[in-house]
Amino acid sequence: MATMALAVVAFVVAGPTIAVGEVWSGLAYPRFEKLDGADWTLEENQDRITDNVWLTRGAYRPLFNILVESGGETDTPSDTEWAFSQRNGNPEFGPGEGAAQYGGLNFDTFVNSLDFNVGFYIVDRPAVVHLITDDIYIDILFDGWTVGEYEGPPPPPPVGGFAYTRGWDPTAPGDYDDDGSQNINDNCPFDANPGQEDSCDGDGIGDACDDCCDPDGDGFYEVAPTPPMVPGCPLDRCPGLYNLDQTDTDGDGIGDVCESDDDDDGVLDGSDNCPLVYNPDQENWDEAEDGMGDACDDDDDNDGVNDDVPDVCPLNRLGLAVDADGRPRLDLNDDCFVDGLDIQLIVDQLLM
Repeated sequence: MATMALAVVAFVVAGPTIAVGEVWSGLAYPRFEKLDGADWTLEENQDRITDNVWLTRGAYRPLFNILVESGGETDTPSDTEWAFSQRNGNPEFGPGEGAAQYGGLNFDTFVNSLDFNVGFYIVDRPAVVHLITDDIYIDILFDGWTVGEYEGPPPPPPVGGFAYTRGWDPTAPGDYDDDGSQNINDNCPFDANPGQEDSCDGDGIGDACDDCCDPDGDGFYEVAPTPPMVPGCPLDRCPGLYNLDQTDTDGDGIGDVCESDDDDDGVLDGSDNCPLVYNPDQENWDEAEDGMGDACDDDDDNDGVNDDVPDVCPLNRLGLAVDADGRPRLDLNDDCFVDGLDIQLIVDQLLM
């Protein structure tokens, strides 16, 4: 499990009336982590989500709500119910996408929702936690869970580590990052940015926290985010040029839309008779007919029989009448040409 600074500041929603069936979508809340062996009685090792639910974990066993419970059991944490993607009869849903569809999910206790096999199923499996009293549905994704297995001499080392990211309530009062902008108006509520700059792409997500800088708006990033690869935001092969399909025929990292030699054969696309197929020799048997190179022409001799039928004579002289298999009708000696030998055979048959 990856580590981070132990001092995780808990965000407590206190005071505001919570709407029925409220949804906290996405995974915007900073990653919460309790390290192996960390003291679960300390506030920094508890995710105090609301005034009713404070999640943590002891040295072993499942999560529990330390506000009203002293340890993890098969029915903890209290005042919560859980739904995991593709477990307990639930459909597949992506990270940060489940809370919005809570009405179609099956909720159960934390342990039951993972078929009593928490350590095996929990990591990287999108989930939704329902805070029952508050009636809030929150997207959550665990990226760490230490399994308490130990075969060495006693005593076993303390474990109990876990980590996740989750949704949060952006309308909660306050200024989480102390940058002078209230949470509801802050384009990076967890990253201090007093100037609220959004010059990268103007998408409403501030430059300080925008992991997908995409000025051309095609869904592919143009300025490397941190971490280098962000799910749902792959690298743009044509920066500054709207390019949805991102096709890169020659695999050189430059998209076809913005590359002058898509097949990397040394012939520029404007002059290439097969711009998407490598053919540096530019051979074209029927050039006078269709201008397509043999490498990408399904009917090289333009006789109406595709080469892969197969055409038994794929390079006929142009204009010759052919049979269904592509052989010239006057090719009597089966060499795919109509020449003097065939004429001699015709004369011989006429004189017989």
